[in-house]
Amino acid sequence: MVTPELKAHYDAVARDLETRKITHRAAIEEHKRALEEIDQTIAGIKRLTTEMNGSRDSVHVLAGGRRFATMSMRWAILHVLGETQGAMASSDIADALRAGGANSNAVSFNSNVSAVLSKMKSGKGEVSLTESGKWEMTDIGRSVLARIKANRTEGATSPLSGL
Repeated sequence: MVTPELKAHYDAVARDLETRKITHRAAIEEHKRALEEIDQTIAGIKRLTTEMNGSRDSVHVLAGGRRFATMSMRWAILHVLGETQGAMASSDIADALRAGGANSNAVSFNSNVSAVLSKMKSGKGEVSLTESGKWEMTDIGRSVLARIKANRTEGATSPLSGL
């Protein structure tokens, strides 16, 4: 028979173990996020070094890697797709954006890029999905990018109407 004191002791141990389990699960999730970031960084570095070796025609990152830091995600995506030969997977677009200094407050940078691409497809018709599931710029997207570049070249500081 279990005495009240022994039961109280076992209850305290069980509560302690539950608390430790919760703490360990939170640490595991944090480690998973850190590993995902490391994997994405490694993939970006590998793509960048491949590009530097000239074996892949892709996005050119400016010195310092900050070219997209002050740009909206949509505009940065247009630039990435406009400078790339062919269609790109959303993860490759995200890597190019990250390498160019783009940032997001979203929990998942890749999910944010995917959401913006979806809005650009359905809402504005600036991008489309190929049969292989990769993204490419449409004529509308090329037109918008040309206006963005023209406005930046002119040094205008006011927002572009209609973009």
